[in-house]
Amino acid sequence: MALNIWTQPSGISLGTFPQEDAVSIALPVSGDNGVTYSVISGALPGGIYISGNHLIGNPYIVANNTTYKFCIRATNGSSISDRTFFITITGHNVPMFITAQGGLPIGPAMQLYTLDSTYVNYQIETLDLNVAVGQKLTYFIASGDGALPNGLTLSASGSISGYIEPFLKLTPADGNGTYDNSYFDVVAYDFANRPSDGFDSYQYDDVFYDYNLANAPPTTLNANYQFRVTVTDGVNYAQRLFKIFVVGTDQFRADSTSFNGVADDFTSDATYLRTPVWINNSNLGTFRSNNYLTIPLALYDNLDVLFRVEPTNEEVYATTYQVTNTDNVNGGFYLTITNVKGTPLAGQFLTFDNYLDGATGRIYEIQSVTPLLNNNIRLHLYSALEIAIPNGIPFYIGSLSKLPPGVNFDIESGDLYGQLPYQPAITETYTFTLTGTRLGDNIFETLSASKTFTITIIGNIDSVITWNTPSNLGTIPANYICTLALSASTTVPNAQILYQLESFETTGASGNGAIATIYFSNQEISPFKAGQLVLVSDMIPVGYNGLQRVISATSNSVSFYNITQGDQVLPGTVSLDNLPPGLTLNLDGEITGTVNQYYNSSTGALGLTAVDNGSLTFDKNTTSVDRVFTFAVTARDQYNYSSVTQDFTISISTPNTVAYSNIVTRPYLKSDQRSLWSTFINDPSIFTPASVYRPNDKNFGIQTNLTMLVYAGIQTESAAAYVGAMGLNHKLKRFRFGSVKKAVAIDPNLNQSVYEVIYVQMIDPLENNGEHLPEKVVLNNGSESDIITVDNSINFFNAPASGTNIPDTGRTNRDIPMITVDSTGYEISNPNPDTYFPNSITNWQTRLSGVGLTERNYLPLWMRSIPSGQKQQLGYTLSVPLCFCKPGTADKIITNIQFSGFDFKSIDYTVDRYIIDSVTGETGDKYLVFKNDRITV
Repeated sequence: MALNIWTQPSGISLGTFPQEDAVSIALPVSGDNGVTYSVISGALPGGIYISGNHLIGNPYIVANNTTYKFCIRATNGSSISDRTFFITITGHNVPMFITAQGGLPIGPAMQLYTLDSTYVNYQIETLDLNVAVGQKLTYFIASGDGALPNGLTLSASGSISGYIEPFLKLTPADGNGTYDNSYFDVVAYDFANRPSDGFDSYQYDDVFYDYNLANAPPTTLNANYQFRVTVTDGVNYAQRLFKIFVVGTDQFRADSTSFNGVADDFTSDATYLRTPVWINNSNLGTFRSNNYLTIPLALYDNLDVLFRVEPTNEEVYATTYQVTNTDNVNGGFYLTITNVKGTPLAGQFLTFDNYLDGATGRIYEIQSVTPLLNNNIRLHLYSALEIAIPNGIPFYIGSLSKLPPGVNFDIESGDLYGQLPYQPAITETYTFTLTGTRLGDNIFETLSASKTFTITIIGNIDSVITWNTPSNLGTIPANYICTLALSASTTVPNAQILYQLESFETTGASGNGAIATIYFSNQEISPFKAGQLVLVSDMIPVGYNGLQRVISATSNSVSFYNITQGDQVLPGTVSLDNLPPGLTLNLDGEITGTVNQYYNSSTGALGLTAVDNGSLTFDKNTTSVDRVFTFAVTARDQYNYSSVTQDFTISISTPNTVAYSNIVTRPYLKSDQRSLWSTFINDPSIFTPASVYRPNDKNFGIQTNLTMLVYAGIQTESAAAYVGAMGLNHKLKRFRFGSVKKAVAIDPNLNQSVYEVIYVQMIDPLENNGEHLPEKVVLNNGSESDIITVDNSINFFNAPASGTNIPDTGRTNRDIPMITVDSTGYEISNPNPDTYFPNSITNWQTRLSGVGLTERNYLPLWMRSIPSGQKQQLGYTLSVPLCFCKPGTADKIITNIQFSGFDFKSIDYTVDRYIIDSVTGETGDKYLVFKNDRITV
């Protein structure tokens, strides 16, 4: 029996409140003496609870603008009434800056200044407790909030980077920077230094003022840039003022008097030299042998820089440290090191050339590595040390640094050049380290920067691609998932093959309103044939672009649809796209999708041609209409060394004259569970990419959305037919996760494994041990239930049709559960309900089977395969597939899942609707929501 205490309908919002603030929300009720309230579904915001007829408390810290949906039940003895409400909680914790206000330590050694003409990469750091999983903070400098030095930019992620341009370059025409020495505003300020030449020791007016000043003017000026950075999480924001002090090129010289007696932010390691910064990427690319090679290598500033090739690559950093008196000595075979970053290995090399004065160019190879106490390491060398090595010498250990044979290195420009010699049919990768050293005014002033590069040389081989897939791809049925794939091989080592529908560049078109002709030049277009479909792109006005059927084709033209007089014709592309409707060719060669048997008027999706619903035949049924599709595909390697084009044909069969649909269900998880599930299912260390079957096909690969098949291959009808079948035995339901299992899909024709599937066995709590309840259960225990009453209003379900003169009085809200005269779960002869309908998966399927015909071949292939050691097919399995993988790889992935520690019980698999892939007149997923009544249990 329902309570009539609510003053508002379901679905209203109770308001928006800031987190952590005290709230008191009155429920929309009246006359509720003796009534208690409880939450029966959903969840209140953390920190909020029910007290009487109020929601009170302090909401916890949550992601900004989180909306909570929940249902509250009012109870008074045996009478109940439910209402659904919404509450939105907003965050008010603003982001907090970690980077201190003021001057940024942007120098190469964290100094509070930097030289102009240098490269900068500095990250501003903040913290925000309100940022949800996957959300990011955004940084910017608002208009009027200052500016960065020229050449620097602030990214949205808070990184300040770029190459600083000098604030102002001075020329002799700008004078020496003293007062009135040049015109107003010629330069930013009077830049001359204050004199200290003792002019006051001369008699008054005996010499002119500053006659003994003999300083040289600077070439660039210092500048202090101030700017305000704003960071926001999308709702709240914070600001902080920063400064960057850019020093000109003339500072930090021995004869500079600019900062006499004023140290300020300058430190003893100040230098006028700029550290070289490399521009080139580490991977210099792939080149063919037996060819000329020129690769410019550059810094942001190559001025006064010499380059060299290091003898070893910089892979392990270490510092020398003598542990015993036999270590690091001249003639000794042992070298001990400390402060090691990386792992030194036997077979690596080292040298002290360029690290230690007086060192020879000897390269030492490591014979063995022995860990010592206090994180020290002893290296046993194959050859004896030629000099004693003092403590505290930093150096690098690594593989030998090798340029490709025939390649020279210019120490002044840093360019690689030369002629690569002949190389056998192999691919070689060379790794080498280059160092750029900027020279100062004397030999003791230098700054260096090293970078390790790789270059790949392809051997002198023929680049040939060969098709593995025959031209005739066979016959596939319409409306079934396609598993075809194209395959080709290349003689280029480690190359990837890309597959694309063949396309042709056009030169123009003509048309007279009846037939249009597109022209090509210097291309053979023999793949085009009358009756084929072509895809026209970017050639003529919108309305003509798209899929068109060929009327005729010659060696340099194709004729098809109409182009009216006056249409503007542009060069474009034509692709031979004669794939069956509904199929797509991926770059990896997989042909994905399902063949559309019928045209869809609502979406415009093409289907197969049918005459008289397929009953018309020609030539004793030997001639087909639009059932054989021919298309051209080009396979090429990623280096574009070679390509090959081949025609393929697919024949389509139509085993069914009736359309069928699949019905699935899936849970709609809370944000924390979605994040937990996403982290698990997208972990490549668990689901190894090399093991995944058809990773780019949504019907296979890794399954990210916890979909569970309910009914495969039910006759496609209107949505109302399925809703009617769901009238009984359907209600919100929670399933339990069982064990993780695997199954093998066997090709019934070849008797070979096609793929393996890893799935979680799902458990229906009402169907333990394989048993299930009947469709209905009648209870005669002598107790009386609530008397059934029928609502005599139909306004809830009906409203006047548009265009009629009947006034629309709106729809009447009805208490839950809703009982109407068309309900079949209640008996007119029995006002006290004693018949209940179990909410189980078997009863779901039984009700759905009454909609129409069932086609068993829509079951996934793995359910229609016979497991090893058994005599019958696996059959329908209540399960959630996790991953489709290549044969023989499922066991390894299952082991990864077991050792990952993921607990499936942390996922609430509660469903409240079906998802059907098509209904009559429409395609695409449609939702069929379960109703909520008291006779479904």
